[in-house]
Amino acid sequence: MDTKYQVFISSTYVDLKEQREQVVKTVLRMGHLPVGMEMFDAADDSQWETIKRHINNSDYYLLIIAHRYGSEDSDGMGFTEKEYSYALEQNIPCIAFMIDNSIKDWHNDFIDSGKQKKKLDKFKARFKNKLVNFWTSKDNLALQVSHSLSTLITNNPRIGWVRANKATTSPLVAEEISRLSKENNELKILLSENNKPDEIEEVKNILLNIKYKIKYSTDHEYKTIDCLSIFILVGPGLVTEISNFHYYNHVDSIVAGIEIEDDMSNIFEENYQNEIREISISITQNLSMLDLISSRKVDKSTHWTLTTKGKLLLTRIKHGSTASTIDNNK
Repeated sequence: MDTKYQVFISSTYVDLKEQREQVVKTVLRMGHLPVGMEMFDAADDSQWETIKRHINNSDYYLLIIAHRYGSEDSDGMGFTEKEYSYALEQNIPCIAFMIDNSIKDWHNDFIDSGKQKKKLDKFKARFKNKLVNFWTSKDNLALQVSHSLSTLITNNPRIGWVRANKATTSPLVAEEISRLSKENNELKILLSENNKPDEIEEVKNILLNIKYKIKYSTDHEYKTIDCLSIFILVGPGLVTEISNFHYYNHVDSIVAGIEIEDDMSNIFEENYQNEIREISISITQNLSMLDLISSRKVDKSTHWTLTTKGKLLLTRIKHGSTASTIDNNK
């Protein structure tokens, strides 16, 4: 099957415009799909949210570094470094191309100094113990990209994209359709009137009796919440499969009583972060043991989703009634 891969191209922009154009052409000649910030339309989303969405949809991440650190987000970190860190967190195969120090013919306007240079040097230092490619010209860079990206694709095959008429005949698609059909039949059986109603009721009662004492961020007061209430909030986000990173940020935000989807590391003190994560891990263990959620490995990372029983419990709660409680200051 002719698979096309989406390649996210990251770099500072003005100083590397010609090099980026050459790399984009190279990726296109290889038959793949280049993506970069210059290709995005303005939207209501914040710039960082837009970047993350495109990185999440990419199969590979390609980084080009010269002598500028680049524009920074509100947290003080450059977008280029932030993109690289995020791609690593998502376990997306990354490949870096750094300008060779022997190149002296470089415009002074495109060479950082002072605070920006210190940030750039610190960023470059992250590659000391990693495989990095050094380029000397835009043509040399294009040649290296062609060779290194081909090797990366061979050694780290990803899902990629295929034409719709070919995708429907794929064994993987057929397998997924079969799995979903089986799950649909299981749900129909479980939803029938005579199908073990006591089992689901028993699970609800178990969840009601599992309680957590949580210090909410909104008012800094301790409250007691049962696991059923937490499951009602967590469950809808697991109807479709999500990554381990997004799963724990989702659960952490519910435990903390806030609405966020990003990394919480810059929001709370370390002790509070640890307290939140310990509760989230305990919740996960209980929901897993009751067969309400399950995990599987996808490209060396863990993904989470609701089980058939979990979907059934949510459906019953939605169409029925359940007693879940939050007690203040207990």
